[in-house]
Amino acid sequence: MMATSLVHVCSNFIMNHDYKLSVRTMDLGPEPGLAFGILTAPRGSAIVGSAKAGTSAVTKYGALRFIPVEGGVKVPGMATGGLNEHGLSCDMQTLIMTEYPNATNSRSDLGASYFCEWALGMCTTVAELKAAVLNGTITIHRDAITTDQHFVARDALGLSAVFEFISGEPRVYSTTTSTTTA
Repeated sequence: MMATSLVHVCSNFIMNHDYKLSVRTMDLGPEPGLAFGILTAPRGSAIVGSAKAGTSAVTKYGALRFIPVEGGVKVPGMATGGLNEHGLSCDMQTLIMTEYPNATNSRSDLGASYFCEWALGMCTTVAELKAAVLNGTITIHRDAITTDQHFVARDALGLSAVFEFISGEPRVYSTTTSTTTA
């Protein structure tokens, strides 16, 4: 006898070829009112989640972002995924038991909901993003929207990293993508 159950998870895979494309889904099932849209963010766009004391950063790089739509209204700052003009991609995924660091009340604070928006607008490579998270350029903290998320980033060089927040500390796991030819 076989039993089945409905599971709400995310899936992700990387295509092993010269383009280093990756695909990811938020397999959340039918959620009332939950929809996603696509938004372009040209260079110089405000980064919503970086607003601190009336200031906000602006993007260095243009990006195509996937954003939530609530009640027919796009939520422009919260990118759940996307790709920038340099080939850096970022995806938000679920990781139950995530514990973000506390906000520092400084300009480095960034709500976790806006991690991908910041990454796509400010970084060109996984190494650059990893350094920003680990050296304190940005401090990712829980915000009013975030639940339990971690993030995956990939770049045009074939590097990838998973960004998790465990016991209030950022943890970054890096990998390389190998390309094989027939």
